[in-house]
Amino acid sequence: MISDTTRSGVSPAASGPAVSIDLEAQPEAPSPTRILLVEDNERLRGTTERLLRLLGYEVSATAGACEAMAALEQGQHFDLVFSDVGLPGAMNGVQLVQAMQARDRELKAVLTSGYSENVDTVGEVDRLRLPMIRKPYRKADLAACLLAALGAG
Repeated sequence: MISDTTRSGVSPAASGPAVSIDLEAQPEAPSPTRILLVEDNERLRGTTERLLRLLGYEVSATAGACEAMAALEQGQHFDLVFSDVGLPGAMNGVQLVQAMQARDRELKAVLTSGYSENVDTVGEVDRLRLPMIRKPYRKADLAACLLAALGAG
């Protein structure tokens, strides 16, 4: 989670002028790289969108599979889709990635989940060789996972 608190646990506003030091320096995102974020939890979507922007990515965020497919059908280009596995509606994240990659074979994908998915979903992730990162994830782990999926890490 993104925080404005220093390592000492004191808010920078409470301790005077803040000095920003990134203790987990990340390699920069290949530029420009567009990510489609698909996350139904509004709070988590906002936090993840900010984190992806901090990592140097251009981000479009949607709440579900229908919105994500609509963005692709409207001609928007994305280099990678970063989707939660558990999405409301007719499609889960695995099915969404399959549908999107059927339309754009160059589209990379990374899935994420905070839950132990059912055996069928886990089997599909493995069969399709889709990268997956478990929630909660650290900034460094997310950066490395995305770079690897994009072929840049």
